[in-house]
Amino acid sequence: MAKTTQLTVKTDVGTFTRKTVRTYSHIVVVQGERKEVLERRRLADIATDRKNAARYDRIAAEGFDPTDRHPSHVASTARMIADGSLVKWAQEARDRADALDAAGPITADDSAPAGVLGWTGRLDLALKLAGTEQALNYRHVRIYAVDGTQVR
Repeated sequence: MAKTTQLTVKTDVGTFTRKTVRTYSHIVVVQGERKEVLERRRLADIATDRKNAARYDRIAAEGFDPTDRHPSHVASTARMIADGSLVKWAQEARDRADALDAAGPITADDSAPAGVLGWTGRLDLALKLAGTEQALNYRHVRIYAVDGTQVR
C-alpha cells in the first residue's frame, strides 16, 4: 500500500496543504471570482427560483403534475400537495428570488481568500488548468511550484 504524505506549499497568497500518495510539482491558485460571473449566477438563480415557484404553484392549483410518468410519482405529488410542501417550496423560492433581486447587481469581485484550483504533476498540466473555462472565472490565476516559487 502506498504511503500517504502531507504536502504543504507556502506562497505569497497563502499556505495550501494536501495529503496525497501522488507526486505533485505545481499548484494552481485562484482568487477574486469575477463580478461578471457572480452577476450572471445571481440572475440565473433569480430566474430559476421564479420558474420553480411558478411550477410549484401551478401543480398545487391543478392538483397534479403533468410531467409525472410513474404511479409512484403521482402518489408522491399528491402527498406533497396534501401536506402543503409545494406551496411552502413555492414561497421559499419566491423569497430567495426577491432577496437576490433586492440585493441588486453585483459590482465587485469576490474578496474571499485565495483557493486551490488544482494540483498537477507537471508544469504543462498546470498551464493547461490555468487556461480552462473554470480558471477564467477568477481575476487572479497563479501557478506555483511546490517549493512556493511563483511560475506564472
